[in-house]
Amino acid sequence: MTNSTPSTTLIRLRLNSRHREVARDLRDVHRMHRRVLDLFPSLQGDHRRSTANVLYRVEQNNGSTVALVQADLPPDPDQLPTDYAIVDSIPLTGLLNRLDHNLSVRYRIVANPVAIHTTPDGKKQRRWLRGEDALLWWQRRSTDAGLVTQSVLLNEETLLTGRRDGDQRLKHGATRFEGTATITDPDATRTAILTGIGKARSYGCGLLSVAPLAQE
Repeated sequence: MTNSTPSTTLIRLRLNSRHREVARDLRDVHRMHRRVLDLFPSLQGDHRRSTANVLYRVEQNNGSTVALVQADLPPDPDQLPTDYAIVDSIPLTGLLNRLDHNLSVRYRIVANPVAIHTTPDGKKQRRWLRGEDALLWWQRRSTDAGLVTQSVLLNEETLLTGRRDGDQRLKHGATRFEGTATITDPDATRTAILTGIGKARSYGCGLLSVAPLAQE
């Protein structure tokens, strides 16, 4: 079994829905991207997200909004605005080292399922896959991630939008997949968890979460 990255941390931000900056960040994926990176002030340069494998996902839990952030560095919550969120974190070392052949898990991911096609003038464009096409995309990607899916629920399709540098419009289709699976390649699963799956990883897509199912 390959050891996981010892410093990998999962951070939960229970966002204050009444905070002005929270509302602005949730409306613009580029603002949220920058807010997440603010948690790691030591990161510098154009590739700082990938340098520390920073991934995040925003989801609704029992009426509250939570941002789950994963990184190879511990967070510095003091970098957030006052009263922005309640922050707690846990190391992922134990979970990642527990992954093994034939382990049954529950999984969740918000991903950006896309297909690349070439236009008549030779330009490459991405097309957001939805419905059955998205399910086929996830089947391929989950297999590459060392998972044999037992069940798949596609229960949310959202267009993520924002602006980069005040000008460039951002649009990314986000689809949530969840269900149960069996691990067939623990190293592939571990890599997928640590580095993410698919495109738009800077904008809230690609974070794969798994939890072992209780054995009867």
